[in-house]
Parts: sequence; structure tokens; C-alpha cells
Amino acid sequence: MATRKKSVTACVKEIRRINTRFRRLKDKDGQEAERLMAAKDGLIDEMSGICPHPSVIATRGRRRGGLPRVAPRRICPRCGFSEAKMFQPRYPLVLTGRPTTYLPLDEYLIRQGQILRRLGINL
Repeated sequence: MATRKKSVTACVKEIRRINTRFRRLKDKDGQEAERLMAAKDGLIDEMSGICPHPSVIATRGRRRGGLPRVAPRRICPRCGFSEAKMFQPRYPLVLTGRPTTYLPLDEYLIRQGQILRRLGINL
């Protein structure tokens, strides 16, 4: 019996259901919490594998000034898949070659937080 592939929307709904169950748990460090988090991580991976990443938002990072150095980053606004250039030797860059909107670092970080919250990736 072949299983039907989920859509990004179906994965988001399931992640939100898991988040709701997790919030209701009394023991956030117990076996049930670990099982829910593992299921959520699997759905996040599945969602990023399904998504064609039609567009990307990115930041060039921050190199100088009185602030710490921040590596360039990219994120898919549809599924939340993100990558940082600092991990490039270990992980392939998947979001290259896509239509990209570059944002200043502060605006990028705000948008990233909004994307992850909308998708339910952040608790």
C-alpha cells in the first residue's frame, strides 16, 4: 500500500497539532515530550524535502562595526528551510540559484522569526 506524500500545508497542520499537545504536557522532559519532538523534527525535515523552494529571503550577514560577525544566511519563506554559509563545507547549499530577496540583517532576523512562528517550527 503506497503512502501519499504530504503537502507543506499538511505538515504545518500536523506540527501545530504536535505543538498543542506538547504545551498541554505536564512533564516537558518526559518520554512523551521526546516522542513528540522527534515526530515534529521528522515533519520539519519532510516539509523541507517536499518544498520546491520557489523563492528565498537572505542576508549578506554582518562583517564589521562594533557588532559581532554574523554569517550570511538564507531561508525559504514557504517551508522554513534555512542554511548558513558557515556550514557550507559540511552541508550542501540547497537554496542557491533561486530568486532571492536580500534584506538587512535585522529585518532578515525578524522575518525569519515570523516564518518559523507561522509554520509552528518555534514553540
